[in-house]
Amino acid sequence: MEYTKQPITLAEQLNILKQRGLIFEDEEQAIAVLNHISYFRLASYWRVMEENSRIHRFRNGSRFSSVLTLYNFDSELRSLVFNALQHIEIASRTKINQHFAMTYGSFWFMDSSLAANEYRYNKNLESLRTELSRCRDEFILEHFRKYDSPEFPPSWKTLEVASFGTLSKLYNNMNDFNLMKRVARDFDMPQHEYLRSWLESLTIVRNYCAHHARDG
Repeated sequence: MEYTKQPITLAEQLNILKQRGLIFEDEEQAIAVLNHISYFRLASYWRVMEENSRIHRFRNGSRFSSVLTLYNFDSELRSLVFNALQHIEIASRTKINQHFAMTYGSFWFMDSSLAANEYRYNKNLESLRTELSRCRDEFILEHFRKYDSPEFPPSWKTLEVASFGTLSKLYNNMNDFNLMKRVARDFDMPQHEYLRSWLESLTIVRNYCAHHARDG
């Protein structure tokens, strides 16, 4: 079936919601909101108020102000979580690099003998190549202006621009479990398996926050 719907004005969007039973205390304010927050972004917050999801009919008493309350709560919660995750991410970068660099040298992440899985090792290096190629931080640009070997900057530079997801995958693919355990103990965790799971879960949460996911 071909999609044939055309864009509609903000006033028309509001009228559709009114026809479906959503109550507006202040229509001018609602238009102003729709001018800054798209209809389909807000739709994720009013779906819980629908009594019929097929025809999008709202339950009696459903109000646009309640939609905004849910949206604002979600926005504030995301900001709090994201701020906390930043501190965890920075500490993870620092501690993982400190332990592995001091034990295996500046380019430990390039050492295939330290990898538990060769396929994941190659995927991780490919992710680092992509992230470095996109990076415009001066310390990375300066490094490549000055050095052309090895392929990557040392770990304390490379890991600083790696995504949290890549950092998590690098740690999770190491085969020195004793050293991994030392990193975990810096976070008051008894075993590296706990930190592995922790980093994987926090990566997912961080991505939800960063990409403004409304469900999951």
